[in-house]
Amino acid sequence: MLKFCKLCGAGEINTLQGNLNWVASREHSLSNPVWEGREPELLPLCNAAESDSANLDHVAELLMRTGVASEEALMILVPEAYDNHPDLQKAYPEVHLACLLTS
Repeated sequence: MLKFCKLCGAGEINTLQGNLNWVASREHSLSNPVWEGREPELLPLCNAAESDSANLDHVAELLMRTGVASEEALMILVPEAYDNHPDLQKAYPEVHLACLLTS
């Protein structure tokens, strides 16, 4: 059976272990009415044995199935680089994602 992925990519996600740790430390606070109390069935969200792209896809799919538009999910998960934009708030993706997952 083929699995349809939400994302595809050939690039490397440089902070993979940090991202896996971030998700693992927060996944138990996952709560959203759309899951009707079945949140524990979704865990673990990520798997260190899978590729960086696969793990990114898992979280993107969760966000989209929770009702987040695909464009917004990708902006949260793959934020714009801050190097040339010092006015961008670096905490936005983390704060926004936390709000979405606990609404």
